[in-house]
Amino acid sequence: MHRVVLLLTVAVLAAACGDPEPLPDEVSALIHDLVDGTDLEARMAAHKKLPEHGALIVYPLGKALDRDDVDDGVGAWIAETLGALGARARAAAPALGRRLRRGGECAATTSWALGQMGAAGLPELIASMASKHDKTRLWASDAISNVASEIGEKAVGAREALVAALDDGVGEVRSNALSGLAWLGAPSPDVAAAIIARISDTNDMAAVSALEAVQFLGLWNEADAQTRIAALLQTTDENHEDARVRARELMRDEADK
Repeated sequence: MHRVVLLLTVAVLAAACGDPEPLPDEVSALIHDLVDGTDLEARMAAHKKLPEHGALIVYPLGKALDRDDVDDGVGAWIAETLGALGARARAAAPALGRRLRRGGECAATTSWALGQMGAAGLPELIASMASKHDKTRLWASDAISNVASEIGEKAVGAREALVAALDDGVGEVRSNALSGLAWLGAPSPDVAAAIIARISDTNDMAAVSALEAVQFLGLWNEADAQTRIAALLQTTDENHEDARVRARELMRDEADK
């Protein structure tokens, strides 16, 4: 009896220290096919089968993401496999964040996987918004916006990160930030003013997102919003054609209310 208790205690302490469990041979083989194999069909099969093994795959796949010899193509397969576990893969969030901040070709998939974790993935996504890589910030802001659409104000830290992203040098990042702020709802007066100001954004996509956020948040009739919408409709700049079309559509929606 004492021996059983001792063994259980050792197992609990090992888990607390983060030591991985020995993997069944089947799981080891599947991880090899996914990470180090060269056969595409075997990799696809492993990608499909591995999520069935749940938490067992999180540690080894997170470790694989940190390897320098794992290219972005394989990294994307790994991230997508982890993403299939959602919040159950939260222990791999730091590894996914590190991979995302490399700014490589798997930025879209790593940010998606973090987004699939919901609130558990947000800290790494928010940290990635400080990256020097445009691709990292683009996909991180997209994932933060998606998380905000799912959990709203429970997305702790998202509002501050998205407000800061309104001044990002990449228009698509600003567009993502505006969409996310709309989902978070009830902005402060300063944040509301910053959202309205983006109706005049130089990027067409960001201007469209600003218009949609302004309507969604009930800011349409604010004086500055009306001034900026009027100015937008008077322009003939081809780069803002989508924004002008969207403004007219939203004006009709407002008139029908």
